[in-house]
Amino acid sequence: MSFDAISLKILLLETKKEIAGRTVDKIMQHRDGEFAVILRNENGPSILLISINPNFPAFFHSDTHKINFMNSSSNYQLLLKKHLEGARVIDIRQIHSDRILALYLLKKDSFSETKYILFFEFMGKHSNSFLYEGFDETGDLDPQRVAGAVNFSHGLCEFVKTPSKTDITTIGETGGEGSFENESGGTPDCSGEIINSSGSDRFKDLIKKYTGLSPFLCEAAKASDSRRALGEIAGVFKTSDREELTRLIEKGRSCENSIFKIYNTAIYSRGAGEKKKNFVYPFDLRSADPSVSREAECDTLNECWARFYILRDSDHITAGLRSRIAKLRAAAEKKKNMYTADFNVSSDHHKYSGYGSLIISAMNDIKSRGDNDKNLASIELIGETVPLDGRFTVSDNAQRYFKLSKRLRAKNEYCKNGILALDNILLRIEKCRERLDSPSAMFSAEFCSAMEKDIILIASDLIRDKRIRKKFLGEFGGELKIFKSCVAAKNAGPGETSGGHAGRGESSKHYRQFESVDGFPIFVGRSDAGNDYILSKIAGQQDHWLHVKDFRGSSVILKTPKNADPEAVERAVAEAALYAAHYSQGRNATRIFVSCALRKYVKKLKRVAGKVTYTNENSILVDIARLEEKFGRAVD
Repeated sequence: MSFDAISLKILLLETKKEIAGRTVDKIMQHRDGEFAVILRNENGPSILLISINPNFPAFFHSDTHKINFMNSSSNYQLLLKKHLEGARVIDIRQIHSDRILALYLLKKDSFSETKYILFFEFMGKHSNSFLYEGFDETGDLDPQRVAGAVNFSHGLCEFVKTPSKTDITTIGETGGEGSFENESGGTPDCSGEIINSSGSDRFKDLIKKYTGLSPFLCEAAKASDSRRALGEIAGVFKTSDREELTRLIEKGRSCENSIFKIYNTAIYSRGAGEKKKNFVYPFDLRSADPSVSREAECDTLNECWARFYILRDSDHITAGLRSRIAKLRAAAEKKKNMYTADFNVSSDHHKYSGYGSLIISAMNDIKSRGDNDKNLASIELIGETVPLDGRFTVSDNAQRYFKLSKRLRAKNEYCKNGILALDNILLRIEKCRERLDSPSAMFSAEFCSAMEKDIILIASDLIRDKRIRKKFLGEFGGELKIFKSCVAAKNAGPGETSGGHAGRGESSKHYRQFESVDGFPIFVGRSDAGNDYILSKIAGQQDHWLHVKDFRGSSVILKTPKNADPEAVERAVAEAALYAAHYSQGRNATRIFVSCALRKYVKKLKRVAGKVTYTNENSILVDIARLEEKFGRAVD
């Protein structure tokens, strides 16, 4: 698989600074073996996607891409939620230069702090993940301190403690350990170890001996015709940050036959037609394999994996809709084939009309010969043999030919119109399918509305049986419902599901959203249900809750990042109080007071919408002049 150890190493170098220091907000299991970790810091949320699914291993970190998170929770995911939500990522490492990832997390509360290591092993069908309590060195891991695992066994720690292969970073550290002689007797033109790029058996031996090496990486070595690839690959695993990797790449590109000559992070494909498969890799393998082509080039490997995963995720989401559209297309093609067959058969109507005309024009000659009797199998007219039905007279046969011609002509016209109508339906079906392949238009409410309308019209035109049509539209409606939930999630901000708050400057049926002068988000509930929603779904424990005193009105949530400037927070609280006053029944009062408390001191009353109790509040006297200045005209 293309997700090998060097891919994981480069991804870590690109994302480590962004991930370390963030706080785990949520942990969700996207699908089997796919874990989405929502991280937050003062700049907002981001997604860390880690998939140990054997069919699709992946890793990337992004604060721009949006993913619908299917909530397929497991016992292990619930365990991670219990132990890690609220923990801070201290470090993230690759173990033994292998496909083993370790997240070091620290969780603090008022009384204690707990250290955890979350291990992920990308090992195909043997992939696993386990949670370890403590910051022990890998060689000192104690199985008794494993809190849980995807696939629990007594030997969970053994593979991490004692790898079966030699770490590739040891090459060159002990006087040439791991060096291989060049069979042609050549020497490398730049410093580094030698690898013979012509021997496939040699590559197999290297893969068996060293961590980090894979068939994909060996293809890259062959593509570069490198005599020093092993040392360069080891050099990548020895780098500690992204800047060092950049310097290593630039230095390698200045040397002849360097593997970095083909360093090109992109989405590639291999094969053609139905056997075509896309993959992501940091090296360009086209010179080693002619069946490889480049699909899309990105600046970083992390961006490649994010785009690749989103595309794959979109395909998975639309699979149900594609199946229904394919079913419609198959029904339309089957019906068109039936019309086409009947059209071809009925195209002979001119011949039968001609037979009738020939018989009528020759009736006098036929009567004079005494042939107008029954039991005639055929008759010769103007050098053409006209078949007859012996049960009828010759004149009756002529009338039957005219009737047959008329009936076939009508059928031919009917089939012709039917084929044209089905061609139009197939064209409309193809446009619906093309919409699913259009990433720019796909995930929008307009797309869902147009798709639903088109499919209903197509089904009405194509499926005449009401029972069958009702069943199909019911199945399609179910798939579209799932798809609509995915659309809502993908249109939400990073780390938010369809229930999460919208992006900056947007609103929803539950709340209005604004922004303070200093850029802090302000959420105003639209109703009692909206007040409950922003309190339970949007507000964090350290965010501010505000509500006007002595009047009915909207609750207001002011979200402030950690370590924000106290003066900026004070200004934002005063501004949020204006919104609480304006969106209340007391907006025209001469003196307006607003209660303000941290969310952790506000408790919702059960079974009573919009009602709360709170403590440790402050009272803010609203500046009426400023309120009138800000809301001089109606605000939605």
